[in-house]
Amino acid sequence: DDVNFTKSKHSFKFGTLLNRWNQGTQGANGYNGFNRYGGLAQFLRSTPFLVEFEPPGANENRDYIYNTIGFYAQDDWRAASRLTLNLGLRYEFMTTPRELSGITSRVLNVLTDPFTKGPLLQNNTLHNFSPRIGLAWDVFGNGKTALRSGFGLYYDVGNIGTTIKQDSLGSPPFSGLTDIPTSGTTFSPLPLTPAILNATSQITPQFVDYHSKSPYIVQYNMSIQQQLPGNMALGVAYVGTRGIHLFTVKESNPTLPTSTGPCGDPASLCVNGVVQFWDVNSPNYHFVNPNMPSTIFITTAADSYYNGLQVVLSKRVGHGLEFQSSYTFSKILDTTQGQANVADCSAAAGLMGVDPLHPKVDKGPACFNVPHNWQFSMLYKFPALKADNKFLSTLANGWSMGNIVSIQSGYPTSIITDLNRSNSGVLQGQNDRVNINTPALIAKYPCTSSNPCAYTPIPYDAHKAVTGNINAWFNPAMFSIAPDFTSPVSDGTCPASLAPCTIGQLGTSARNILPGPRSMDWDFSLLKDTRAGFLGEAGAIQFRAEFFNILNHPLFNLPSG
Repeated sequence: DDVNFTKSKHSFKFGTLLNRWNQGTQGANGYNGFNRYGGLAQFLRSTPFLVEFEPPGANENRDYIYNTIGFYAQDDWRAASRLTLNLGLRYEFMTTPRELSGITSRVLNVLTDPFTKGPLLQNNTLHNFSPRIGLAWDVFGNGKTALRSGFGLYYDVGNIGTTIKQDSLGSPPFSGLTDIPTSGTTFSPLPLTPAILNATSQITPQFVDYHSKSPYIVQYNMSIQQQLPGNMALGVAYVGTRGIHLFTVKESNPTLPTSTGPCGDPASLCVNGVVQFWDVNSPNYHFVNPNMPSTIFITTAADSYYNGLQVVLSKRVGHGLEFQSSYTFSKILDTTQGQANVADCSAAAGLMGVDPLHPKVDKGPACFNVPHNWQFSMLYKFPALKADNKFLSTLANGWSMGNIVSIQSGYPTSIITDLNRSNSGVLQGQNDRVNINTPALIAKYPCTSSNPCAYTPIPYDAHKAVTGNINAWFNPAMFSIAPDFTSPVSDGTCPASLAPCTIGQLGTSARNILPGPRSMDWDFSLLKDTRAGFLGEAGAIQFRAEFFNILNHPLFNLPSG
């Protein structure tokens, strides 16, 4: 409910919003199991590389109940004849989600503890105070120039439905993703005997962070609007946001690096002045938490950064013409964000980071980053023509046309390998990003008969990496798989105490460095309104012809990384 009243120069608003959430979910992760294939040929030969299913006795059904409770107060204060201030405060929190059958578990300390039964989430929403400040100023007092600015803090309360479903898929002891690697051999998933399960399968826990914070965003903006001749107005605005404690999918039980080396060129992987290496033969190569394997962990550990310039030119109806043209030049960076494993962003677009202990390594353009976005819409009503012949007058008048034009940059992608080259073991050994070629790297690892190259390597050039050819969207010669290092070596990357050893490192290419194909669309419509007296005083018949994507411009999907 809301209460509004005005007193003198103040317009007060108070309100309360109460929501009761009954959140039911069924994970449906395939009780009968499903196979993963490397391609069509493997599918036709029935040689999956992985069989995944829920273990016998698993339960993915969940029924949660929780409440969100919000209060706000706002004062729109006309401080002066040309200045209005907006002052507000909101307080909103949620109760602890309760599963009706008690089938929930958590990990109190992901670095040391096993799963224990208990509430899914700790309640960290009781301090969610959100201030709002805004102003509107008539700069010259003539009503033609307006300056507006605002600041606000906004919490995302109660939006945990996807998180609950992700948890129900693989949170022991009630459920868990069971993986059986097949090594490319012919495999029939039935019968699944206890001997097969015990000898070859691996449970992958998938769960939500019990200590998850309340995601929130800080938003700030400033705009100026100017009235122009011809019923037009121009608006220019700066908009910025900063997302904090955003949901992300990461590895909660990483394998720590076993050795380090000096920073090289580029230094994108430098952490505290060193580059990290993983050696699978080292006695120190093991999970941090011995009570569980590699995990799929949904937690509030991501950050985002948005800065945008927005320009809007609009014209109100005059002489039959109205239009609006808006252009946004922006950039949004994040350290990976999303609640749904793989589904929120493709693996190539970088939902999941490669280094859960150092988010800075994964900071890059968000998978929905669109640097340039232009939208244009127009309606034009053709002027009336006078004709002595009533038939010709009816035929020639009442015509109008509409246009919608949209052009925007492509979404970004990362260049990845088809294996866990670094040996980091993150997220069950997910694909790593590749190296970008530098002159030093090419000189250090030349192409030889014993080290053949699929492409003649050339140094990376950000301006030439994208070819624009949909059959080969980027130039692969600018990238290379990160080398492994075999002892003895001279640069200190593999200590003599571990010899002989083979160690790996993360690729040096940053996340989401290449843009995908841009999208262009022009929709056109032609209309004619003809009065029809037999339908009543306001009766009319409308002829409408609409042409979507009139230029037949193809819209290509994000290319494979």
